[in-house]
Amino acid sequence: MDTTDFALTVTSGPNHLLVGVAGELDDYTAPALRDRVRKELEGRTGVNVTLDLGNMTFIDSTGLGVLVGVRRRVREGGGALELRGATPATTKVLEITGLSKVFELAEPGGAG
Repeated sequence: MDTTDFALTVTSGPNHLLVGVAGELDDYTAPALRDRVRKELEGRTGVNVTLDLGNMTFIDSTGLGVLVGVRRRVREGGGALELRGATPATTKVLEITGLSKVFELAEPGGAG
């Protein structure tokens, strides 16, 4: 599978981590997101994480599982997770799976 369109951008501050996800978050690419967030949070507590999904074009069950895992890890470390900029298709997947009730969803360009 071609993963050349998948990319992560990371901006990290003392108490905040912003991760931009671009392309497809699926069985092949989701582990990269999980591993990057894990690396960024290593040894840190109280970090609020924002995942910017505005450029994410697709998500499958593996991607959803990684989002749930990231949320758990962030909360265990005393932080909060926000999903920002989810496309209508991503929002629909979150609603169908019931995860829209689990995640804090912010509008594109919203404060986070």
